[in-house]
This record gives sequence, structure tokens and C-alpha cells, in this order.
Amino acid sequence: MLFKKFFFAVVLALLMTSSQIADAEDYDWSQAPRIATKIELAGYIENGRRNGQKVFNLIITNSRIFDVFNEQPKYFAVAPLVTSREGHPESGQITFKIIEEYPGTRVANAYLNQFPDIAWKNLSDDERDLYSNALPIVNEANKRPSEREKMRYIYNEINKRSTYYDEEDNYMITGDNKRIKPFCTAIGVQINGKRGYNCQGYADAFYMIGRMCNLDVRRISGMLKGSSHQWNAIIFNDGESYCVDVQSGTRFCVNKKHMEEFGYWCEWDAIPNLQ
Repeated sequence: MLFKKFFFAVVLALLMTSSQIADAEDYDWSQAPRIATKIELAGYIENGRRNGQKVFNLIITNSRIFDVFNEQPKYFAVAPLVTSREGHPESGQITFKIIEEYPGTRVANAYLNQFPDIAWKNLSDDERDLYSNALPIVNEANKRPSEREKMRYIYNEINKRSTYYDEEDNYMITGDNKRIKPFCTAIGVQINGKRGYNCQGYADAFYMIGRMCNLDVRRISGMLKGSSHQWNAIIFNDGESYCVDVQSGTRFCVNKKHMEEFGYWCEWDAIPNLQ
């Protein structure tokens, strides 16, 4: 639960400029997408983040979805590093704002951008190093003939380059000049080598490199044996989804039944066609 307290402390401490936030009061809600399921919600926000979107105005048409908005939304396969939320549940209107995005998302977006030279300029120095250091892994993974073999190579490579968070108190500077601890991001493994990073860092690294290899990878925020935890879901071309927890070193392409047996929990029905 320490992560949850840290999460909301940072949300309260950070301020967004008026250019980053679309004023919900001035927004034409007739243009907002109607969302009825958790899969639709997670997919809509994930797709927007892949295009660099930071503000999401949407209307929830199924009141049963509102329970996932209590505190940190655990179901999000798209949980950013720092977010805020406001809205009018009685009308279904929700505004979801990304205050600080994971470097892995920003790097993957830049790599896949139609104009990569322009996207490169929007990255911080740390993120540019991350981009450059990820390329050899991406290039080697792409030599593998199948999705599963590519993902297995990425999984193994991250494990070889990492160790679990060792309490070091260093910071990185993001593209928005925010100071965040790199062990929460892909920076931990790709730049700082054996310095160590936590479950968020593992999930960010796998997400980033997977997307750079044109694989459909998602982040999952949930619980492991009662504590906050992050891992990944992978969606294969045949539509089937499985879970991956790089931090564990042993959970690759695991189905829901076995994840629950290991003590994992999240809003499983937000993951499309999870086996």
C-alpha cells in the first residue's frame, strides 16, 4: 500500500499547466466516447496513450464500471506513472489526465512515430539514452521468427540486465522536467544496468521493447499476495492473451487460472480474451 500513498502524494504535489489540461467545463460532451465495459475503457486509454494523448474525456454508460475508479484504478492495463481524475459519476462524465507518463511509453511512441526525428527532440536525455540502448535488443528480438520467440528473448534479456530494487535514492529527469526515481521505469535496466529497479520498471521495460518490436503488450496494475504490483499482458495475433511477470523470472505466457494460483489479482475482464 506504500505505492498507493506515494501515488496520490505525487498527484497532489504536481501541477499541470493549462496547455496540458482541457477544461472539462468547456468540453463538448456530446463528442465524448461512450464506454460500457472495462475492456473498452482500457483499450480506449491505451490507444490514446500510444498517440501521446494526455487528457481523456469519456462517458461511462455502465454504472458497474464506477467501482474501478476508487482510488488507484487497479484494472488499468494502461496505468501511467502519475494521474489525476475528476468527473460527475451521476452523469457518467469522467476526465482522466496523465500528469507523468512512463519513459517506456514515450520511447516506444517516438520509435514508432511517423516522424521519428521530431519525436526524438521531445525526449529527455535519459529517454534518448534509453531509446539508443533498447535498439540492440529490438534488432535482435526481430530476428526471431515468431511472436512468442520474440517475447521470450525480450523477457530473458531484461532478466539478464537487471536486479531487484536496492533502495538507491537517485532520480532521473523526464521530458517534462519532473524528477522521478528510475527504478519505477525502464530507465533502471536499460541505462543503469545492475543498479536495480522494481516491478514497475520491469513492466515498463517489457512494454517498451515489446511495442518497439510491433508486439501488442499491455501493462497490468493489480495485486500480488495482497500488495500492489505491476506486470504485463501480451496479446497474440490470434487474439489470445496471456500474462508475463518479468520480475518473477518464472512467469511467461501464464493463463488466468495459474496467475490466481500464484496470488495475482487484477480486473481480469479488462484484458481481452485472457486465457
